[in-house]
Amino acid sequence: MREADLLTGEPSILEAAARIVERCWDSSLAELTRALVREGVVGPHLQNALRKMAARGDCTLRFYPEGEQLCTTGLDVKAGRSGERLGNVLGNLADLGLAERVSNTSFNISQLGNEILARRGIVT
Repeated sequence: MREADLLTGEPSILEAAARIVERCWDSSLAELTRALVREGVVGPHLQNALRKMAARGDCTLRFYPEGEQLCTTGLDVKAGRSGERLGNVLGNLADLGLAERVSNTSFNISQLGNEILARRGIVT
């Protein structure tokens, strides 16, 4: 794995996600999901939204953590607002080998993805 992005000094989101998955390998799916959301979604969202606001840009803050809860700011959250999220996630899963890209908008779960889900008892 690459240690850090050359411009920002931060690991890429895929590398960060891989580290979270490795760290949570023996955890429940709920704990893994919680870690991915907190560290891979909430943290970067807060960082980007606050950076934009500090540069006198529009407020793009959609949610914020309050203890263990995520609270909405009341702004719309929908696909297409600032990029189609589901397509990005599916593309990331394909990049990781967990899904196979059938077309630009269609994906199937890969053999590796099925094996991981079966090991976790999610599918049989």
